[in-house]
Amino acid sequence: ENKPLPPASIAKLLTALIAREELGRDERIEISASAKAVGEKQSPAPVGEIFRRDEAIRLALIESANDAAAALAEAVGRRRGGFSPQHRLKIFQVLLAERAAQIGLESSRFQNPTGIDEKGQSATSRDLAKLLEYLWQNDQELLRLTRSVQTSARSEQGREYLLKNTNALLAEFPAIRASKTGTVDEEPGTLALLYPARPDRIAVIVILKSPDKFGDGRTLLRWLEQTFP
Repeated sequence: ENKPLPPASIAKLLTALIAREELGRDERIEISASAKAVGEKQSPAPVGEIFRRDEAIRLALIESANDAAAALAEAVGRRRGGFSPQHRLKIFQVLLAERAAQIGLESSRFQNPTGIDEKGQSATSRDLAKLLEYLWQNDQELLRLTRSVQTSARSEQGREYLLKNTNALLAEFPAIRASKTGTVDEEPGTLALLYPARPDRIAVIVILKSPDKFGDGRTLLRWLEQTFP
């Protein structure tokens, strides 16, 4: 649990937390050309599409869209005085480090808002469990955004985008309280879950660098159900 490994898109939970702390609910988040240029998994929204804060967070967390996460980071950086996309992301990178330290993620380093693998970026499963615990205690509304098997995000231009959750276990285990998936080097990679072990106790599961994250997650969830019926 103390071995630093790539967090992949689990890192987007920290990005979403900062966005909800720094931006108002009605903040307009634009999918910029620089956000699209981040690459890898993208939302279907074109450059110039604008979303309210939590609609953009849905894109980032449910579909794990890197362009939406980058757009949220740029909006925070702009609010903090950033004068260019690069400067705004630099500001956000500093905020990632500051917020991680405040939460107590002592053995993890977050370099970008998307979780895309980058030199110097790593997290331990213990730290990511701390992050999930913090969110459960302080922002359950954010976690609720991660529970939908299928939902939609509506842009300010009136277009609606169907979102399908990247977590294949949600339909099988409807009691899941929160989740986030991630992919590392084209392997299934990472999975974070909150699951009720007892009516008054929530189990935190963090799986990193797994060749079968959903198989591993299923095994752990079934063990919880059998151990704490």
